[in-house]
Amino acid sequence: MNRRKFLKAGVASALTAGMVGAMRTLPVSAAEAVASTGSSGSVNGARSKLHPKVDYGGASVRFVENNDQWLGTSQIVGTVNRTHEAEQGFNLALRGKLSSEAQVAMYHYNFVMKHPFDGALGIFSNYVSAENIVGGTPNQEKLPIPDPEQMSQNIKDTAYFLRADEVGIGKMPEYAYYSHKAPFSHEELIRDDISHSTPVTEKLPYVIVVTVDQHLETMLASTGYDGISSTQSMRGYHATAVISVILAQYIRNLGYNARAHHFANYAAAMPPVTIAAGLGELSRTGDCTVHPRLGYRHKVAAVTTDLPLL
Repeated sequence: MNRRKFLKAGVASALTAGMVGAMRTLPVSAAEAVASTGSSGSVNGARSKLHPKVDYGGASVRFVENNDQWLGTSQIVGTVNRTHEAEQGFNLALRGKLSSEAQVAMYHYNFVMKHPFDGALGIFSNYVSAENIVGGTPNQEKLPIPDPEQMSQNIKDTAYFLRADEVGIGKMPEYAYYSHKAPFSHEELIRDDISHSTPVTEKLPYVIVVTVDQHLETMLASTGYDGISSTQSMRGYHATAVISVILAQYIRNLGYNARAHHFANYAAAMPPVTIAAGLGELSRTGDCTVHPRLGYRHKVAAVTTDLPLL
């Protein structure tokens, strides 16, 4: 077996083992609480006309609606506190909470942005990250929505038209919002100065999550140490950012509040909203969601809104 075939076999085996392992470790109480949806896609929201069936491969998919007791198949046994954006991984590295090496790498963009292609994609995402781009004032004339199911179908079709690979709609968990947004300045974060953090006050009832595949073919051809590896991430971040800001503006044009959350401007943590939208489960890493077909090979962005949806 040559090196390329070995890498392909290794990646495929690792992905399969991870998925099977994750599914086998579900607690019995969770398994009893969920309802099987077969392979026809998430039970929340209307089916998309463009993608009436969601491709989950050979996985047996089970879904629990987000409520006060459950988030996916994770049981909620107490109060879930909102976290400060400064506590997310990249910001912890910038603040020197992980190691001095990680802090230097983050500050000088040595881990991703040193690659010319990565830098081009990453910088472009910043162009759609301003507050007046991710959010804004809705149209004063509000479109009546007599049928939230039909509106949900329209939103999913719109996201697929914008080249999303999967779309989910769910109730927005209040604890998924950050308590505060971290300072934008890297200089402040590297000094561990978060005094200029901004409180997150938004509380919208629904969340739309869009997913983009990072390309299996490219992943199988990558060693994981080459430039194209992180370029896959930047491409996914860029694609989901563009989809989310267009969706948010579309909803505001209809007269409803909507805020995009993407790589360059989050006001919410993505793992809980991804689970709430039926697009993944909490994995054994503890901080990432795993999709039944894509595994970790995806990037997401979200839109929170008060547009009536299912």
